[in-house]
Amino acid sequence: YQQALEGNPNTVKAHYSLGQIHHRRKEWDKAVIALQTSLKLYPKLPQAYLMLADAFENLSRLPEAREVMKHLQVLVPQNAGILDRHARLALATGSLGEAIALARNAISCGNVGPVCQAILAVGEFLSGNPSQAFTHSWQALGSVSERPDPRTILEIRTLMKLAQNLLSKKGG
Repeated sequence: YQQALEGNPNTVKAHYSLGQIHHRRKEWDKAVIALQTSLKLYPKLPQAYLMLADAFENLSRLPEAREVMKHLQVLVPQNAGILDRHARLALATGSLGEAIALARNAISCGNVGPVCQAILAVGEFLSGNPSQAFTHSWQALGSVSERPDPRTILEIRTLMKLAQNLLSKKGG
């Protein structure tokens, strides 16, 4: 791919393929450069956006990962997986209201993961719907128990602490 880029530095496929290789090797900085270049040349590659967001997340550059997901959401507007991931990033960057809105949109499009279910539970609780909050909480716990993932468990714990803080402020 390097040779292809030497001959023609505007080869989308070469930049994208290099991005894939760097992503697979967990060379996040290199992946960011290659994927950003491929998207500048051709901004309609959904997989490139996903890998770029992933690279930014692994570099702890969450606001940038979130921006990437916003662009991807424009390209692929009604995809439950994309909306789910965007909701998780919104939560991670401190935007609970946006995370809830994204999670609601995600579930209307299809199946969502446990963190998104937990976000929905908090949203329903804050909206005064405890039975729906319980349903989403139960679904989140069921998903986590089926496929325990340390990152997911940490995200849900963080969300539950946030919910606990909101509860104490509400006087509940």
